[in-house]
Amino acid sequence: MSQPAKILSRTEPFSLLDQDQLKHIVPSFHTIHTPAKVLLVEQGKPVPCFGIIENGSVLITVSDCFNHDIVNYTLTAGDMLFDMALLSNAPATSSAECQEETRVLCIGSVKFIEILERYDHVKRFFCDTVKSGMQLYHRPLASKPEKIHDDTDQSTESDRINDLFPLKAEAYIENNYWKPLTLDILARETATSRYHCCRSFKKYFSCSFKQYLNKKRVERARLLLTAHGYSVTDAGFAVGYNDASYFSRVFKNIEGYSPKRLCNKNSARAGKGSRENLTSPARFALNTHLQSIIADQ
Repeated sequence: MSQPAKILSRTEPFSLLDQDQLKHIVPSFHTIHTPAKVLLVEQGKPVPCFGIIENGSVLITVSDCFNHDIVNYTLTAGDMLFDMALLSNAPATSSAECQEETRVLCIGSVKFIEILERYDHVKRFFCDTVKSGMQLYHRPLASKPEKIHDDTDQSTESDRINDLFPLKAEAYIENNYWKPLTLDILARETATSRYHCCRSFKKYFSCSFKQYLNKKRVERARLLLTAHGYSVTDAGFAVGYNDASYFSRVFKNIEGYSPKRLCNKNSARAGKGSRENLTSPARFALNTHLQSIIADQ
């Protein structure tokens, strides 16, 4: 398997494509090597490409109307370089600048849109990502309008932070559930303390962080087992479990039956056209750091 194919097979939503579909899109991707301070995407100009960071780091910034750069976040190995303007054929909403020598697996914007049009679940993934991002920034502005103009209310800023928490938490878990997530990591990403993150999570989601994460992982694993013919071990690895036995216990605790039952049903109705067996569980271990995978090649 080529290096681009290996990277795509470990990156959602491309990891959900079967082998033939993966082979179809791989030729459209190519690796570029860029030195520090090079702009991959420039705000206000057409978005040239979609990419996956192989190594190095890319700083995402937005320039405001006063020409001040607002630092949003830094992309590192395994992260996707994706501007939502790709979906609307609009100018880039942010700039992406390499902070060091960086290697990126890229595909041109036209080819990227062709892939979205061809594979509905890939398009749905990116559309949902944009939707989550828009909700994150716009929903708090539309909520509790009576407090926006209340200068005497000392809790306004705290309320705004609380309004943002469930959106930030939900979006982060949705895009990173297959990684080795912890409450400490979620607290850092939502700009809260571990204590307040734990309390806020139970308040907004009516369950603990661990319970929510397990439900999300099992939901995605069920899709892999039923729609894509994954084995129990491969499905577990793909959604973030390094231990197949533990994954099976979690799955049964949530769904009420063993994941093997889904595999047995698939095997019973499988024919010659069924999905080819996976060659290695590690191939779909999305929670393995991409940088270490590349270094081993």
